[in-house]
Amino acid sequence: MQYTLIGSTTSPFVRRVRMALETVPHQFKHLNIYEGEGKSEINTINPANQIPCLLIDGKPLYDSRIILQYISRHHNQEGLSIEQENYLSTIERMVDAGVAIFMFRKSQLTLDNFYGERLLSRIESVMKWLTPFMKTPAAKEWNSITQMLYSALDWMKFREIHPLALTDEVSQFLKLHEHREIVKKTDPRN
Repeated sequence: MQYTLIGSTTSPFVRRVRMALETVPHQFKHLNIYEGEGKSEINTINPANQIPCLLIDGKPLYDSRIILQYISRHHNQEGLSIEQENYLSTIERMVDAGVAIFMFRKSQLTLDNFYGERLLSRIESVMKWLTPFMKTPAAKEWNSITQMLYSALDWMKFREIHPLALTDEVSQFLKLHEHREIVKKTDPRN
């Protein structure tokens, strides 16, 4: 099978797929979906107009979570427990809220409305729920949960989405994994 991952280097959704593909041969095609040719090209690749997209022998697979499930199933990675699936879903909702906040700010809209407050509240709730996990031995492992959490928290810190991304607990968690080659290779600051 030939894989081509299409996405940007700053997307937390793309980054977590890049991390999951660390040991799987693939090509990476950078695509800026907000301007130029990339803006029109994404519509021909994914009708939802979003990244990442994984081309598998030229056929597209959409959505990072579905891509991660495919990679896991086809590359002998362990299945996830219900608790692990809940971690992934919760982290994903936090990132969704963060992306919405990023888009609000990029559009020069304020967050002082019901929807903005709801987004901020979701991030706060998830961060409160995740903080105990970041202190456990499981946080030191490198797997789909810690990869997703790392890409989410590092992106929130990079984009200055929420002050909770700057806590000591987050900094300590990020330090656990910042030495990894794939983390350095996928750093959105580069």
